[in-house]
Amino acid sequence: MRFEGFAGNARAKKQLSSLFSSGRLPHALILEGNEGTGRRTLAELIARAAVCTGEDKPCGICAGCVKAAAGSHPDISKISGTGAARSFHVDVIRSIRSDAYIKPNEANTKVYILAEADTMSEQAQNALLKILEEPPERVLFILTCRSTTNLLPTVRSRAQTVRVEEVSAQEAADFAAQQLPDTPRE
Repeated sequence: MRFEGFAGNARAKKQLSSLFSSGRLPHALILEGNEGTGRRTLAELIARAAVCTGEDKPCGICAGCVKAAAGSHPDISKISGTGAARSFHVDVIRSIRSDAYIKPNEANTKVYILAEADTMSEQAQNALLKILEEPPERVLFILTCRSTTNLLPTVRSRAQTVRVEEVSAQEAADFAAQQLPDTPRE
């Protein structure tokens, strides 16, 4: 798996690359990390890779990648709470549950990015649990959160957690230098 635009996190990258290359990507991932660590960026890269039809995922040039990058892929849904405690309500999850059983439009996989999943109400988490226990084929749930401790243990047990760490100053400088080659390193 390619991680263009996502710096550092060698362990998370290795874990995700292994899952993709072996074809053992679980139906649910939890991306856990502090604010500003790139959880949402990584979630979007995983979603692109899931809908990519190219060889080296995400290739960036197939129709799925182009639409995903533009935010217009019909098989990728991004949903989030407001950030306030328990702001992610059960009605949203019920709607997702209904939609998840409909076949993907274009890709082989339908992807749901649930940003700030740790703000889900307990009722919403229980509603999500029902679909995580018996997921439909070709559906991937990507939950982002600051800490998995705010998720019910039953939700955590049905998803694979990937820890997203803060990038070191050296990694950030190297990444910035690579992205902006004409800018002085200082």
